[in-house]
Amino acid sequence: LKDAARSASKVPVTLEAIEAALQGQTVVGDAAETVRVLDDLKKQGTLRKWNSFQPTFRPVGADKMKAVTGMEEAETDLGLNVDFITRARYQGVGFLGLSGALSLLLSALFEPSISSLLTLYGFSTLAINIVSGFFAGPIDLFLQKIQLQRSDPTGERWVRRQAGRLVAAYMCGVPLERVEENSSGNVDVEAYSRRGGNLNFVELRKSITPEGFLAAGMSEREVYQQAIIQMTALVAEYKAFGRATFGYRFFRDLDRELDLCQRLIDRREKQIIARFGVTSGYHLLESHQDAVERVTAGLRAGRPVAELIALIEVADVK
Repeated sequence: LKDAARSASKVPVTLEAIEAALQGQTVVGDAAETVRVLDDLKKQGTLRKWNSFQPTFRPVGADKMKAVTGMEEAETDLGLNVDFITRARYQGVGFLGLSGALSLLLSALFEPSISSLLTLYGFSTLAINIVSGFFAGPIDLFLQKIQLQRSDPTGERWVRRQAGRLVAAYMCGVPLERVEENSSGNVDVEAYSRRGGNLNFVELRKSITPEGFLAAGMSEREVYQQAIIQMTALVAEYKAFGRATFGYRFFRDLDRELDLCQRLIDRREKQIIARFGVTSGYHLLESHQDAVERVTAGLRAGRPVAELIALIEVADVK
């Protein structure tokens, strides 16, 4: 039986065979069912690359990351510097809030004409802060759309990042929560936090220990997988264009996942884990660049997730 299984693993599986095996199967939007389907197909020998990339965590310093990736300035190469529009939006609203509060406090010290102007300014800035807070999501999406039109008019950088994230999630064995077009007309790829799906915040609150740990939080292995998934998106763009953009958004997403770990992770360790994700993502893409190219083209063409999986499986490996 072992010899038969070994022989079967050497038989190449065609794109058509994989697509046929996945037809009608759930491969996105349901973590448990996706894992069951893909795990079963891997046991049968139909899938080879699903859940095949599991590097051992090792602390990575800045010099090691530079040596592996060739990045001269990590903050610039990974797109960690917040763009002018986003910085102006948050700093501007913050300034208006502080200056408005100060105007209201000082309005009583001046004559009526000046006092009324200060009061009007104070309440106006208060209204702006309330509106900007309530509509923060739509405002950010609108500003992001403007930034994309300016920095990535063809959408090639965006789709390359999403392809890197999708390939990494698949190789790490983490199912996809969604692959769909956003309001800007670009495709978004989001993986679940872990193989079992996203965390249940009710269970998280119940699991808090007296020491402040989250017993039901993400394990260290799951955290490392998320680091690879998020950072591979930026590495895919960096390898194609020599520099990534919007990197701070991916680091923000990773930071949220790290905060849900079972144990506390301080800022210094977060940086080490992020660098591990960058170097691991670089190694992954060095071997599976063809998969990223195929998935990039597939996302651009609007191909379904089952077909994207098949493209990964039949891609060449260095």
